[in-house]
Amino acid sequence: MLTYRSVDSNKIASAEYSGLIGAVAVGLLWFDEVPDIFMAIGTLMIVIPIVWLTKHENKRKRVHKKTAIVEG
Repeated sequence: MLTYRSVDSNKIASAEYSGLIGAVAVGLLWFDEVPDIFMAIGTLMIVIPIVWLTKHENKRKRVHKKTAIVEG
């Protein structure tokens, strides 16, 4: 519970949604379930923004770090 208070919500959401990959793997391996196109589209609608946000955040941190070095 303390993690939810001390970390940005987007990082928690990323970790929570990464469980989708595990759920699909379990479905494939243990239950022989093959995801349909709707599940694939829904997963992409969740994963693509998370990947974009992570890249954007990392880029922003690098720029901030460079700015701090130049100013300091």
